[in-house]
Amino acid sequence: MIRPINNRFVLHAEQAHLVHLHQPDQRRGRKEWDTKVIEEFRDMTK
Repeated sequence: MIRPINNRFVLHAEQAHLVHLHQPDQRRGRKEWDTKVIEEFRDMTK
């Protein structure tokens, strides 16, 4: 279970990096994306 979760979390991190590059407002965009990723990560680790 741990390995797929880590792989998926890394994938989200890569997506967050791509989104960060295309965000006009970097702080706001990154903050909102990180919150979304954290919520999904919590759901996966329940």
